[in-house]
Amino acid sequence: MNIPGAELAVLEKMIRDETLELAEKYEIEWSDKSNFRHSSLRIYLQLMFDNRGFDCLYYTCLQDARDIFKRNGTFNNIKKYYDVKLINASSNTYGHYKQRIEVIGPIHKLK
Repeated sequence: MNIPGAELAVLEKMIRDETLELAEKYEIEWSDKSNFRHSSLRIYLQLMFDNRGFDCLYYTCLQDARDIFKRNGTFNNIKKYYDVKLINASSNTYGHYKQRIEVIGPIHKLK
């Protein structure tokens, strides 16, 4: 999900109308991390992901990805951060989320 500046509103709506559970995986670009006005909503959304049964597997940084791809590397070569605080606040950060198997919604169980 790459919607610069709008991911917060879209994700908040998805949590409220319970459409978040329609997918089992999300890769979300958390843009504008240094904007303190968005900090509390971003933290709320990340907590709601956990509450809705999603684990954050790791974070990646856009600049790291660019550097790896310039060297013809693959996604597996990109550094994975397990603590978002270790990524520069001005860097675009991607959170990689996966729904826990025990909470996969009824739509997915029909498959």
